[in-house]
Amino acid sequence: MDTATFTQNINKAQERESLIGSALARYYNCSINYNNSSDPDILKRYDYLLYNINKGWSFRMEQQDDWYQTDPDGTLFFEQFTFANTKTIPGKLLYTKSHKFVYVLNHLEMVLILDIERIRNLVAI
Repeated sequence: MDTATFTQNINKAQERESLIGSALARYYNCSINYNNSSDPDILKRYDYLLYNINKGWSFRMEQQDDWYQTDPDGTLFFEQFTFANTKTIPGKLLYTKSHKFVYVLNHLEMVLILDIERIRNLVAI
């Protein structure tokens, strides 16, 4: 993938995170804080934070889009590893410090909020 296409895809992903994140904040009547760090290590920790000061809770959220699933009884896929420059590096499931996955099934117009620790326990890592 060329650099311009990659940059465009990243920008679109950030737009989707803003849209879904703000909708979740409205739904749960809470505040949102986007991870806008310039540090790549901090960016990998979470996409946004949903929190409610008055009720005393907060959750770091990692959003993942699924553009393949068309069957509501199908399989969910989580990135355990990825390949970069001839080496294998940990994927989103391993490196995120989030509490929840916001799994967006685009073709089904469905959003799932999944506990990351439960997913890690179900997946053979």
